[in-house]
Amino acid sequence: MVSSSDLSKRRRQTTTTEARLRISPTSLEEKPHPLSTSPHSPDRRSPMPPAATLSLSNPSPPAEVEATLTRLTAHQGVLGCLVLSRTDGLVIRSGGQMFEPSGPGARERAESLKKVVRLVKNCVGITSDEVKNVDGSDELGFLRIRTRKYEIMITPNDKYLLVVLQDPTAGP
Repeated sequence: MVSSSDLSKRRRQTTTTEARLRISPTSLEEKPHPLSTSPHSPDRRSPMPPAATLSLSNPSPPAEVEATLTRLTAHQGVLGCLVLSRTDGLVIRSGGQMFEPSGPGARERAESLKKVVRLVKNCVGITSDEVKNVDGSDELGFLRIRTRKYEIMITPNDKYLLVVLQDPTAGP
């Protein structure tokens, strides 16, 4: 049986939750800022999906990450590199000709980016789970997927996924 003090606590919690969820009608009428990167912004210039925002305390990735991405994209046959958030698959950084956000063919490249991100998320999620099922103390360290057109190499860690997409027919 529930006591009256428990009921009053629940009412107070519900009331405070409802108060936090109220949205003023004027806030719904406001238009997004023209420089917004929201996918719903009508003034959005790039067809690429929105990238994850970095924290205010660390507005840009460390120099070593930038150097690594630059070095990877410079390799012969590398079409593009991605750094994704492991939890939700948001694109944190991208580079290479396959993921260039502007110029002719940008919409097609944006669609390719979405497909690659979905493929990576699904493969890493399923493979990680299956590795844990085989041995609970083990974890996925590297994943390589090769098709006729592409080779996708994925290096996961706790927070991020490093993805390199390359042409398997390109010579060393």
